[in-house]
Amino acid sequence: MIRESNLNANTKRIAHEIFTKLAISEGKVHHIAPEDVEFHEVGAVDSIVDTIGSAIGFDALGFERFLCSPINIGSGFIHCQHGIYPVPAPATADLLRHATIYQKHAQTELVTPTGAAILAAVVNQFGTLNGFGAERIGYGAGTKQFADFPNCLRLIVGEERALSLEPASDKVLVIEANIDDMSQQNFSYVTEKLLAAGALDVFTVPIQMKKGRPGHLLQVLAPFGDKTGAENLSRIIFQETTTIGIRRYAADRTILDREFVEVETEFGKVRIKVSTMNGEVVNFAPEYEDCVRIARESNVPLKKVQALALNAYLSL
Repeated sequence: MIRESNLNANTKRIAHEIFTKLAISEGKVHHIAPEDVEFHEVGAVDSIVDTIGSAIGFDALGFERFLCSPINIGSGFIHCQHGIYPVPAPATADLLRHATIYQKHAQTELVTPTGAAILAAVVNQFGTLNGFGAERIGYGAGTKQFADFPNCLRLIVGEERALSLEPASDKVLVIEANIDDMSQQNFSYVTEKLLAAGALDVFTVPIQMKKGRPGHLLQVLAPFGDKTGAENLSRIIFQETTTIGIRRYAADRTILDREFVEVETEFGKVRIKVSTMNGEVVNFAPEYEDCVRIARESNVPLKKVQALALNAYLSL
């Protein structure tokens, strides 16, 4: 239905990703391949409309990065095609593996597999929205009434802003491992997973290990004090690399204040990341993702877009 529809290519891509995520999770629950999953409640017309409508909305927003604050999943039990299950339903629980969830106020299901699949497909980062500037806010109200909280879904459009912290109070957790027996191609995939799981930065350093063997030092910077996040990042390193040991230690760091300044070029708007020290501009650079998107959409060289963005900023 999606493939044969008149939706644009990006909307189809988002909708397809949502149903793919759902099929993978349902397949895990039933121990079958994703392509063999039969959608029951999720295949109903209203669920399809919800999914496609969400895909249309995300495409219309035109943003490439989505954040999601902690999710109230509800509690109690639900009746479904396969019987009675505790909240969250098995597929919902699998889809929300990396989300921050809690249970409060309601003895009912607050996140369905369809809703969880939408989040799993589009959200880049789960957690509290620190350093976020709201520009536009929208609300969607459900018909079900609850005594202790409003049945509303909120979507906020804005920009991420760096929090101004005192350098002395800024600590990070360093998680590192020596690796000498893994294909170098795998580091790219590991880096992707670690960043998606909340790592502040991930990088590798060539090293020489015992007996002269070449290897790599994998270093991950994580928020200090987030024990759950650190354990999750460590688990990913163990699962996705060949290391058998990890070191963790705290480190002080000094960082510059950062903000985004939007400039206009002949091909569209580009954000410039501006770093300051004591109010004085020290560094500035075009946001890579903005320049890549414009270069692809306008079919122009990436370096030309970057140069135009820098010139626009210097002309402010």
